Amino acid sequence: MQALLAFKQGLVDDENSLLSWGREAQNKDCCQWAGVYCNNQTGHVIKLDLGDQSLQGKISPKLIHLQHLEYLNLSFNNFSWSKIPDFIGSLSNLIYLDLSYANFGGQIPNQLGNLTHLQYLDLSFNGYSVIAPENSCTKPQLAL
Repeated sequence: MQALLAFKQGLVDDENSLLSWGREAQNKDCCQWAGVYCNNQTGHVIKLDLGDQSLQGKISPKLIHLQHLEYLNLSFNNFSWSKIPDFIGSLSNLIYLDLSYANFGGQIPNQLGNLTHLQYLDLSFNGYSVIAPENSCTKPQLAL
C-alpha cells in the first residue's frame, strides 16, 4: 500500500481518478482501489491499469516495491517528456507493459531488456531519441 501511495503522491490527478486511493479507514484495502488488481490468494498487487486517466507528474521509485506486478498500463497519460524510469526494468515479473501515448521522452532505458517475462510492450507515440534497447530485440516471445 505504501508504494502505491508514494506513486500517487508523485502524480497530479486533476480528474480525481485515484480518489479511492487513500489512508481513510474505508480506503485501506488497496485491492479495492481503482485500477489496482490483486492476486486473490496472496493479496499481492499484480496489475496496475491506469491508462487514460489524465495523470501527470513523475513515477515514484517506490513502485519497485511492487515485485509481484505483472501488468502495468500507464498509457494515454502525461509524464511531461520525462524519461522512462530505469527501475521499471527491475519489475521482473512484468508480462505486460504499456507506456504508449504517455509523453515520455529521452532514451529508452536498457534496463527494460531485463524484463525476461515480458510478452507485450507498447512504447509508441512518445518522444524517444532511441527506438529500442539493443537487447529487447532478442526476445522472440515479445509482441511489439
